[in-house]
Amino acid sequence: MAPISITGTEKIAWDQPADDANQLARYRYFGYVDGAPQLLADAMCDGSTSTGLFLCAAGVPHMSVGLHQLQLAAQETDGLQRLGGLSAALSVNLIARKISTATERISRAGTTSDGIPLVVETLAIGLTAPSALGTAPDGRVFIAERDGRILVWENGQLLPRPAFELADVAQTSETGLVGIALHRAFQTNGRIFIAYTARDGEDGFVNRVVRLRDVKSSFGQAAVILEDRVRAAPLRPPRIGLGPDGAVYVMFPANDQSTAESFASYTGKILRINEDGTTPRDNPGATPIVATADGVAGGLDWQPATGQLWLAGRDWQGRDFVKNLLLKSATTSPFDSMVDPSGVTFYGSRLIRGFADNMFIGALAGMHIRRVRFNRVDPGHVEGTERLLDGQYGRISSVVAGPDGALYICTSNTGTALATADGDRLLRLSSGS
Repeated sequence: MAPISITGTEKIAWDQPADDANQLARYRYFGYVDGAPQLLADAMCDGSTSTGLFLCAAGVPHMSVGLHQLQLAAQETDGLQRLGGLSAALSVNLIARKISTATERISRAGTTSDGIPLVVETLAIGLTAPSALGTAPDGRVFIAERDGRILVWENGQLLPRPAFELADVAQTSETGLVGIALHRAFQTNGRIFIAYTARDGEDGFVNRVVRLRDVKSSFGQAAVILEDRVRAAPLRPPRIGLGPDGAVYVMFPANDQSTAESFASYTGKILRINEDGTTPRDNPGATPIVATADGVAGGLDWQPATGQLWLAGRDWQGRDFVKNLLLKSATTSPFDSMVDPSGVTFYGSRLIRGFADNMFIGALAGMHIRRVRFNRVDPGHVEGTERLLDGQYGRISSVVAGPDGALYICTSNTGTALATADGDRLLRLSSGS
């Protein structure tokens, strides 16, 4: 049989024999690429059947471009870790995805509640579930995709070669698990930091922070500065940022409250480390942990007016929040509809005057950009919010402010019912005035 051509964004499905749905809960599934196993962490199975065969599906395991043999196996996690036999081999040909620079799609995006006309421009299409963006002072945009590739948009086009590739990145079916942040002195030192969840080679996962150096859109001098072994891959991407105090702040979201509240793990906490991975001397308790996220944190950034750190996320009761990390009593839930925060940026520019000191949040499930305005006299108080691009582009996974005064945005629709043939997009939102 001729090899099946794939792009790596598809799902693979199979019939899993089991006595009942309860037995399925004791299985883990593996994809073998040329004989090497990978845990299919996003595998899901139907809960009912009339034949004894349950329909299961998972994302295609990671593989390089070219011909491969793909097999599947199920493992019963009953203490004996019994692995079933391998399926028949499926011959696949992974082809390079068509990622292209968009040369059209400049359109009006409505007007804000205070009268600011907006224009949205599609800069690139064909992306695969990007989870984070970074903007450089020279106008480049770095795009962290679900498959671990860091792409570069420069001078109106996507560069043909990635700046970096994370070969061991863990993947989910709906979101990427990579965060990215540029050093505040990036223009002179070229330093860039990546937080991601990796497969550890032993069917487990590791949360990791890597420091790199950019040289002409190619990242090198990789140094791992933090590692934390975890039981499961997170459901949301990690977030990382460089604070005005020179420290690196990192958040790896927890999947459940008990893990988040346990200080045996860094998961679900806000970590503060030095650029070499050591713990700052002024951290309380001589540990990288400086706070708990009190939920699934979706993003962090520093407020220009105060220099204080704010978080956005979702608490364990499913309520969206924004929170000042210093003024813990300022925790608020000011949203009139679902957000599901994914990426946060403060607008520190004055190029769009009405946006100055506003917070912008990517809404994943909410499918919009949430603008948050603060009281000018009391910047710790949220004055109001509104939805931008509401429902126009699907799930928004990251938003960052660029040096040109625009907001750069990426979508994350790949692997969901919102997926299109064009793939995910890189967008630029600016004022039409």
